[in-house]
Amino acid sequence: MTLLQTHGLTASYRQFRALFGVDIRLDAGETVAIIGANGAGKTTLLRSITGVLRNEVGTVMHRGQAIGAMAADQIMQRWIAMVPEGRRLFPSLFRRGKPADRRAGPARGDALEPAGDL
Repeated sequence: MTLLQTHGLTASYRQFRALFGVDIRLDAGETVAIIGANGAGKTTLLRSITGVLRNEVGTVMHRGQAIGAMAADQIMQRWIAMVPEGRRLFPSLFRRGKPADRRAGPARGDALEPAGDL
């Protein structure tokens, strides 16, 4: 069964075209990695699939249903979202204990301290 598919996906930032007719197919049980140089369109592709960036041309299908025209919050209800890595996205998170203590699990009464780099 095809979980996610794009056909002819094209997207731009104002007059700069970032995607040119991208076709992708992801079947159930598959794992796909999107790799490429900076500026190659990886983030733009994910933004287009998740509805953060409107697509100019092409289709995005999820389980056989077109989702390309849906708002990002509607697409997220289908468990399709983009989670950026790194860059201290959640600086307010806290953990219990010291980093070395985490292997043994949190002890009762440990003070909360900033998580720092996760």
